[in-house]
Amino acid sequence: ETISKRDTYLLGSYEAIDGDKLKTLPQEQQDSINAVATPAKQDALSKMTVFPLGMLACYIGLMLYFRSRGGYKPVELACGGGGH
Repeated sequence: ETISKRDTYLLGSYEAIDGDKLKTLPQEQQDSINAVATPAKQDALSKMTVFPLGMLACYIGLMLYFRSRGGYKPVELACGGGGH
């Protein structure tokens, strides 16, 4: 008997442990599965934080770049029609 379930979400599909099926197993088996699943969940979470941290570094880099060039300066756009 398998205790995993296949599901989908916005970015694709994944396979995970079905909590209801896990509860039907003896406590000894539940403990051994949880001993493996907990570090795997933490590893997945740490891998998912890499992208947002990279984006944060890029935004900070952009802010420092623009600040070193004097920041943003307003540009006046001409009003009216047909002026060359």
